[in-house]
Amino acid sequence: MSNELATVTLLPKVQASWVAKIDLATASSAVNNNCQLQAKNDLEAVGKWLVEYQHKKNTYLSYRREAMRFLMWCSYERGITLAQLKKEDLEAYFKFMQKPPKRWCLQQGEEKELVQEWRTFRGKLSTTALLKAIRILNSMLNYLVQAEYIHANPIKLIKQYSKLTIDYNEYKYQVW
Repeated sequence: MSNELATVTLLPKVQASWVAKIDLATASSAVNNNCQLQAKNDLEAVGKWLVEYQHKKNTYLSYRREAMRFLMWCSYERGITLAQLKKEDLEAYFKFMQKPPKRWCLQQGEEKELVQEWRTFRGKLSTTALLKAIRILNSMLNYLVQAEYIHANPIKLIKQYSKLTIDYNEYKYQVW
C-alpha cells in the first residue's frame, strides 16, 4: 500500500444528497511551518499516519475505517478541520457514534459490498467498538500533535476517556 492509496481512500463516494460543510482537501493545513510531515491538508496528514500501519493489514483497515468515519463527520456534519477541533467537538462525535443518523448506516439486509454510496455504520457502536474507535482517534491525533500538524489532542481533555489517552511516558510515572 502506498501513501497515495491511503490518502485517496479517505473520502469515499457519498450519496448525492450529501453536501460537505467544508472541503478538507482545500480548507485544511498544518498549524505551523514546523510541521514534520509533507502534507498539504488533513487528508494527506492522516494518510501519513495510516502508512505507518500498512504492514499490518487488519490494523490498517481498522484504522482507515475510523479515520474515514471521523474525517467524513468533520467534513459533512461539523464543518471543521482537524486544527479547529475542540473538546466539545470530540464529545459530539462520540455521541454521534453511539447513535449515527440513518443516512450513515447500512439498512437491514443491505450488503456493504453492494451499496454504491459509503455508509460505515450498521447502527450504534457497542461500548467495546466505541472505546476502540476512541483509542484509534487518540493515536491519530497524538501522531499529528507530535508531527506538529495540529496543536493539541482534545480527547485528552475529556475526563471520561482520560484513562485511554495516557502516553507510555506518563503511564510509567503513574505506576511508579
